[in-house]
Amino acid sequence: MFDFINSFNHDVENRQSQLYNSDLPSDSLNYVLDYLNAKPYTTYGNAFKVTGYTHVNIGKITIFHRLYNITSKSYQKDWLESIKTLELTEEDENSPTSGCIIFFRVPADKEKYWAEKFKKYDLVEWTELNYIGEFYIN
Repeated sequence: MFDFINSFNHDVENRQSQLYNSDLPSDSLNYVLDYLNAKPYTTYGNAFKVTGYTHVNIGKITIFHRLYNITSKSYQKDWLESIKTLELTEEDENSPTSGCIIFFRVPADKEKYWAEKFKKYDLVEWTELNYIGEFYIN
């Protein structure tokens, strides 16, 4: 994922929807959440904190998270180290919940060009435009 992000000169608003499971003991959920929520790139103020649960039947910890400002090489390195520390594994690629969503900030008036360009990559399943506009209240 980082190789893909780094191959473009675009800011990334966030990367989300990728599920990870931890091989730490099932009673480590709070430790995992506290560890990840202390990172400057996993929260957006008090909103969108890392959450998770411990699966009752298999005792695995599953986390839900977003990564902000992840074009930062130091954040990328720290995330990869966090994966090792917390014994995180990505959801199986054949699972319907595998993969992630990356919100790229592309140049204004070039959105359609980039949407079409991204579609040409084998690892990209779909692209869509995020229609954001400005308005002024009088």
